[in-house]
This record gives sequence, structure tokens and C-alpha cells, in this order.
Amino acid sequence: MNRSEQILETYMQPVFYFALRKTSSREEAEDFTHNVMLDVLTALGRGFTPDNERAWVWKIARNHYAKWAARQTNVRQTLDADEIRETVSDGSLVEDGLLREEETALLYRELALLSRDYRTIVCEYYFKNRTLADIAESLGLPHGTVKRKISECRKHLKEAINMARTYGKRSFAPELIEFGQNWDPTTGKDGRRYVEHLLAQNILLEAYDNPSTAEDLCLALGIAMPYMEDELNFLMEGELLTCESGKYRTNIVILSKEVQENIYALALEYVDEMAELVKKAVTEVYEKPECPKKLSFDDMKLTLVERVMNVRVKEDVKNLSGPHMIRHKDGSKWALAGFEKTDVSQVWLEVWGWDYTQIIILGNRGNWDEFEFDWSKVPVFAEDSLENLFVTTHSLAVDDLYDDYLARRHALLMADIPTYLHGKTTIMSNVDFRKLVIDRLIETGWITLAPDMNKSEMGVWKYAE
Repeated sequence: MNRSEQILETYMQPVFYFALRKTSSREEAEDFTHNVMLDVLTALGRGFTPDNERAWVWKIARNHYAKWAARQTNVRQTLDADEIRETVSDGSLVEDGLLREEETALLYRELALLSRDYRTIVCEYYFKNRTLADIAESLGLPHGTVKRKISECRKHLKEAINMARTYGKRSFAPELIEFGQNWDPTTGKDGRRYVEHLLAQNILLEAYDNPSTAEDLCLALGIAMPYMEDELNFLMEGELLTCESGKYRTNIVILSKEVQENIYALALEYVDEMAELVKKAVTEVYEKPECPKKLSFDDMKLTLVERVMNVRVKEDVKNLSGPHMIRHKDGSKWALAGFEKTDVSQVWLEVWGWDYTQIIILGNRGNWDEFEFDWSKVPVFAEDSLENLFVTTHSLAVDDLYDDYLARRHALLMADIPTYLHGKTTIMSNVDFRKLVIDRLIETGWITLAPDMNKSEMGVWKYAE
């Protein structure tokens, strides 16, 4: 690889990203990078040898940026909003070339950020050449209102064009959110339809604890106002955003990557001690005369472990099951909670059932038709006996240790969740503590899973009819 090729490979990408940050335009950044590299290669071709290669390349880049910035200043000074009608009445440059290409781009940028009320009037007046009287009649507005809006818009455009606006990072580097949901399918459609695409997810991230106008969001995400308004209305319909005094704010909890990882690390601190307590509590439960013994102790361990942890921590189990559902305007009942992407992940402990019976499954395994249980062998626990059956010396110790873990977890959550969303904190974290304990008991060989989990007999608890 020769000297020129080495320089191109080393500096082309850094110069491009430098230009992209400065210009907020991929096309301009590409042109900028091309011009810088052209100057570098031309100088090398003439035999120039820099003493400090890195400093020399970046000096050329800074010189090009200074020229670019000067051109932008001149553009803003020459463009007057009063010339809009004469220069862009047909949406293109006029024959006398009064506006250069970059001036038109600045104008279009600001037109793209206008709200619907102003945008409709401006497009009708400047681009379709309709009179104020015609516009007023078609929109059902007083003539004076339309005239005032045109005047306000001219003033706004003149001021805004002279502003050095830049798009935010989300315009070229969107983030992903995962969602946990509680949903009652009998009530209507679920909430995931509102957050299936990147635009909705990044609006929620940008407005999370950050009241933002529609224009703020347009710039942050690099989206024109017509598309942004449509998406904002959709998210408002799902009650995932609120709007006060023209500023939007996210209305669901989105746990940060950091707090999820911290909660996972916290849970791991308790797993070994909890596993030992649970083993002792389960042994005590099985030895009670009232415990149904259709299966051997080894075959019933999984059910008993889940029950020992479940009965003693009812409130936490509610939280683990997801955000409390709310009734929405269309009658559907659901709630969402968001999670920034993280490497911490796990399979959840599923508790399935129908009518008055429920059964434990390690993870989402499809539907009930896939299971082939021999129900004559499955022990059934009556609801009214659960409290007494599962209270033992060691189950009380399980309760105390769980309370300690929950208090510390709650503190982590409260520090991460904005104050205005503290009323929505009954949400799942990324950790199912019960599943972590069961995993540890499986790893150590204390619980042995059946070769085919779809045919394994597990305990069922029957609720009062």
C-alpha cells in the first residue's frame, strides 16, 4: 500500500464524520471529504512531504470548514423572507438565479418545520399562488387571520433561516427499545402497534423526561413536520405521550441500560443464599401431611420452589408480571414498559392456565395444546390451603431476604425513573428473580428437568370456583 492509499484509509472516515457533525448533511459531508482528500493527494502528488502528517491533514480539513461556515453566513445574510413569493412560487429556482441551491435548502428546511396550521396557508399562498381571500374561504377562517399568519410566518422564516440549526444524533443513529406488555386480549388490540417502528421508539426516547416541542423533535430525529405531526397524534392516541403547553413528554417508563444491568448484578448477589433457603423451605413443605403427594419429592421440586417464592411475595409477583393494565379510550386494556437495549437478558418463568387451574413452565412454550400431561398424576393445591401449607420456618426467612432485595431494587428503580412517572413504577425489571433461583438449583443438580418438558408432570393450584 503506497503513501497516498495509507492516508486515505487512515483519514477519510474520521474527516467524513467530522464534516457530518459540522454540516448535518450527508451529501455535504461527502463533498467536504472529497475536497479535503483531493487537496491532500494533490499536494502529495507534487512531492510535498509533511513533517506531521496528522496535523497537516486536519489543518486542511479545518481550512475547508472555515470556508464552508463563511458561505453559510453569507447565505443567511442574503436570504430575506420577503423574497419568498417571488423566488419559490413554483417550488424551484427563478430564472435570474437570485437564490443559490444552498439558500433554497435553508428555506425548505424551515418550511418543513412549520406546524400544520401555518404550513397549509404558506403552501397555498406561496406555492399555489392562491389569494388570501380564497385561502380564508377554503379554510373557513377570517381574512384577517390568514393575513396575520402569513405575516407571522414571514417573520419566523426570516429569523429561522439565520439560525444555525443542526439535526440531533437520532437523525442518523436511532436507538432500539424492547417492550414488556400486559394485555387483556378480550378487550381489543394491544399496545405494541404504537411502538413497532424506529420513529415512534425514538420519539419516546427523545421526549423521555425531556419536554419537547414538535419542532424540537423534528430536529432531533431529522424528520419533517408533516410526518412528525402524524406520528405524534398516533402516540397521543395510545396515551404514550402527553402534551402540555405545546410540549410533548413520554408517558411510560423506559428503564435505562445501566439500571437494568445494575438490577441484574444486584439479583446475583442474593441468588446463592436464596437458593439454599428455598431448598430448606421446600423440604419442610413436602414433609407436611397436607401436602398432596401424587409425585415424588424430586418430581415436585420445581412446583414447590415456585410456590414457596410466589406465596410469600405476592406484591412483587404482581410487579414482575408487568405494568398494571389501564383501560384506554378505545376500550382496550393494556400497558407498556420500555427497556433500552442491553446484553443482560434471560428467559422468563411463565405461569400458564385456564379456568381455575394454572401450571408453571420455564419460558414461553406456545399454547396449551402442545402439552401432554397425565393429569391423574399432577398434584393439585387448593387455594385456601396455600397460605398455611407454604408457611414454614425457612419460608419466612425467604420472605425476609426477598424484602431486602426488593428494597434495594426499588431504590435503583426510583433513581432511574423520572419523578413524574413514579406513579407508574409497578413495572417489571429485566430480572425474574424466581427464574434466577430456579436456574441456580438446576445448575447445581438439585432440580432435574424432564427430558421432554411438554410431557413433564408439574403441580397445579386450583382457585376457588
